[in-house]
Amino acid sequence: AALVSGLSSARAWSNTVQLQAAPLAPTNLGPRQTADRTYGVPLSWDHNPVDTTSQTAYDLRWRYRGESMWQTQTGKVDSTFQGFTIPSDQLTKDGTIEWQVRTWGAHADGSPYSNVSSFYVTRPPSATITSPTANQVIDSSRIRLAWTYHHPSSSPQYGWRIKVVGSDSITSTHTGTGSNRSVLLGRHFKNGETVQITLELREANGLWSPPVSVQAGVVYATPPEPQVLVTWQPATGAHEVQIINPPGAPSAVSNRVERNVGTSWEVVAQDVSPSSTLLDYEGLVGGTTTYRVIAVSDLPSESSSTVQVTVPESGEASVWINGGPGFAQGVRFAWNPAIQVSVNRSRELYYFDGQALPVEITGTEISRVVNINASALHQDPNHTPGRLDQISVLPGPHLYRDPGGRRIYGSLSGASWGHSPALVDTIAVTLTETQYQPGA
Repeated sequence: AALVSGLSSARAWSNTVQLQAAPLAPTNLGPRQTADRTYGVPLSWDHNPVDTTSQTAYDLRWRYRGESMWQTQTGKVDSTFQGFTIPSDQLTKDGTIEWQVRTWGAHADGSPYSNVSSFYVTRPPSATITSPTANQVIDSSRIRLAWTYHHPSSSPQYGWRIKVVGSDSITSTHTGTGSNRSVLLGRHFKNGETVQITLELREANGLWSPPVSVQAGVVYATPPEPQVLVTWQPATGAHEVQIINPPGAPSAVSNRVERNVGTSWEVVAQDVSPSSTLLDYEGLVGGTTTYRVIAVSDLPSESSSTVQVTVPESGEASVWINGGPGFAQGVRFAWNPAIQVSVNRSRELYYFDGQALPVEITGTEISRVVNINASALHQDPNHTPGRLDQISVLPGPHLYRDPGGRRIYGSLSGASWGHSPALVDTIAVTLTETQYQPGA
């Protein structure tokens, strides 16, 4: 430190001197995947300095695999750009390209050549959509897309990707592998919809064809709307769905039945025979259940009818526990049912230093338990102790329904009953809600 006019200054000295040195061999050479030789292929690398100085020049050479001599060598090129494009007119055939590069920094000597990097060059395939043709009107709710494939070097087709955009702007993507030349699109289109279909094909080395598109319309005949009658059966806790499919062209070959007890549709049954009847044991036993029956033709095309049925909370409504396939076996709690529902969520309280009150940490686990106690008349076949025994030993899940419009799917436990000399038995059962998706 030096003292000048009463002030001192400090200096920091370093005993490290950075000397210039030749760089190491370049790294991270690319590309590493198949490249399109139609418009030339850009190469890239990372300059790898020892002395932190930037690239000032490079020397690059390349050849087709199997050739003993390097076909092209650039010589030393002054450039800070870490890249070079092989011109398309020098890429005269499909094959594997091998190449190396070395670079210079501020030092007079250049790096060693990099390890040999390689990639395959070819040209992309081309696709032609043969069906549907431009602006063709399709008389079905399904569309089969067909195409032809061509590759200049006869590289086989490896896969496809298809983008479909409907007039409602809903976009779907379909992909696959193989050499087939057509695919049935996995989507039902609305009657009167206009569809834009874009196709790309992949050849065996990984290059994709330029996209080709076609626009088509969808107009098809639908089967006559089904006639539907839904009847509530208080004695069994089921909704009877009667379906009549009127004659017409095209005719219905099957039906799909769905229910809605809130905001979403649940599948009750698929491939239901024309003009048939089924029983649904998952509808509400108090409140409104909406049923939708969809008639399906062999085009395929669809038409539907919707019916609502309301079970009043008073009158013949009861509490039901159902189980078994389709929840078709049930126990009715009709006489003085006492229902207690407890709901909890996992949570813990923690005290921290300096805080008088605890902090709650809430988990994701939820517990909902239903306890039922009721009386049973000896002569009622739907809630005898024997029926309760049968339901209790069935594999889960079980279904709880009550006149308030609640449905709870869960695990049944704690079923018990008591017999008295009088005409009334006592029944008790516990159900714990479990994860279940109706109609899935």
